Amino acid sequence: MKSPRRSEQGFSLVEVLVSMVILSIGLLAVASMQINAGRMDGRSMGMTEGGAIAHGKMEELIGRPYDHPDLSDDPHPPQVREEYSLVWGVVEDTPIPKVKTVTVTVTWNETGLPKRYQLTYLKPEGI
Repeated sequence: MKSPRRSEQGFSLVEVLVSMVILSIGLLAVASMQINAGRMDGRSMGMTEGGAIAHGKMEELIGRPYDHPDLSDDPHPPQVREEYSLVWGVVEDTPIPKVKTVTVTVTWNETGLPKRYQLTYLKPEGI
């Protein structure tokens, strides 16, 4: 009795090439996602550090008495912390009398583009 003949065919060259093209496209997409994730990580780190500097200064200014020199409407010189520049301004009697509007701004350069993080607080007299 003869055994049935088995078909022992492999993949054709065209099938192998098509599967390699599909695999290459998938690997390129994954590599592109990794590069973009690295860029976004750097951007988010800059924003986090800038925000922390701004919030720290704002907390410091909120704790000061209403008539403290840091809360005067005179210009305040910028403070540089590493690559971040911190400035704040105070406007008296805005938006209503006996209230100061305190604005803290942190700026930095990220990949050649200027970035900014800004906070505003209304400080009433007596607090």
